[in-house]
Amino acid sequence: MSLLIVVPAKNEAKILPLAIPFLFNSLNNYFKDVEWGVVVADNGSTDNTEDVVQNICLKYSQLSYVKILQSGRGNALRLLWSNSNADYFAYIDADMGINPKSLHEAYLSMSDNTNDIIVGSRFHQGSSAQIPWYRKVMTWGSTRLVYRLFKYPLGDTQCGMKMISAKAFFQLEPYLHETGWFFDTEIILQAYHKGFRISTVAVEVIHQRLMSRVSRVSIVKDSFNFLVFLFKLKGRLA
Repeated sequence: MSLLIVVPAKNEAKILPLAIPFLFNSLNNYFKDVEWGVVVADNGSTDNTEDVVQNICLKYSQLSYVKILQSGRGNALRLLWSNSNADYFAYIDADMGINPKSLHEAYLSMSDNTNDIIVGSRFHQGSSAQIPWYRKVMTWGSTRLVYRLFKYPLGDTQCGMKMISAKAFFQLEPYLHETGWFFDTEIILQAYHKGFRISTVAVEVIHQRLMSRVSRVSIVKDSFNFLVFLFKLKGRLA
């Protein structure tokens, strides 16, 4: 079995020299008998992310870099997953706020062929999350809203670690429209609506685990956009 892990990155030149070694240390520890590779998907960076990652690639044979002109996590994931021959696809946020050991837990839950999608969840028993109050509020609010609109029972569609079987992704791909950060939530809700098998795994989350930096989260703007995306999706599923 093979696994492709995508790390979407936009202007992440400062954190990737810390994040990639942290990720590879975990993968080398947990994925000894699995064929795996990591791609940094540079989607719309205007800093020197490309130079930084190309340098890091010299140290890791299982790391590659792809430059995508269009910004958006959805653009990056869709392009790389749809052109991969791997059996499973995953992504993890570039800041490694989520401990990458959860990728192994997700893989174990996928490889026995009892699940189509695995979602890292901060609400899963055994999870721990050291995050600011505003992220807790946004997570709680988005979870409640998703449940009210879609009756999705597993919660936390916005956690930055997910894994999907290639078979499930290619079946769902024609129904996916989003190009930005809502893309993976769209996958989950489309999959739930169509009866795919979805489970969650515990995650350990530490805000600004590797370095302190200014948050890119806008409570008002991001919450409003999330609401708009949900109603658009609700209309498509009607």
